[in-house]
Amino acid sequence: MAPNLLSGEEVYGQSSHRQYSTDTFPRPYFFYGSLMDPQRLSEILRSDIKHLSSLRPAHIIGYRCKLWGPYPALVYAPDAVTHGMVLEVQDEKQVERLQHYETSNYRVQACTLRFEDGSEPRGETFMWDGEEGELREGTFDLKAWQRLEYGGHAVHGDITGARQAEVPTGTDVLIETTPGALDRARVGVMRTRKAS
Repeated sequence: MAPNLLSGEEVYGQSSHRQYSTDTFPRPYFFYGSLMDPQRLSEILRSDIKHLSSLRPAHIIGYRCKLWGPYPALVYAPDAVTHGMVLEVQDEKQVERLQHYETSNYRVQACTLRFEDGSEPRGETFMWDGEEGELREGTFDLKAWQRLEYGGHAVHGDITGARQAEVPTGTDVLIETTPGALDRARVGVMRTRKAS
């Protein structure tokens, strides 16, 4: 669902440009994949993890996730709900770092954020901009991704409200094998391990 920026309504199947001018900061961004992880987000933004204290749970309506390999990809879906986390991005440099991490297969999309307190501000997210045929049905499991990314150690940061399912130890999970998740062509199957 793309917003109609003139009326404030959301219109299905239409693309949208950013609702903000490039000098309006801070700007809320909605994350629904690996960027819900505070440590990963801190690495990408080159920011101290303490500065991510504004990271909080939210959801958006009118979008759902499919998978591009092991990565979630947001697509239009009337009445669907996607849960994730929102962070106030501080400047255009951070937006550029996020876009670099997301690659050219994702584009910035304006959306309405819905918080637990009932507030509904406008924000932005990264939406799939590749071929629909490259996606498959499935869900992203943040906790499983964290266990694999951090070598089976404890989850870093607070992800309260992220609504991710638990994956049993020893389950096969498809995950990127290169650090930073930028080389999306090299995907392998790894086994989850017990936290030490």
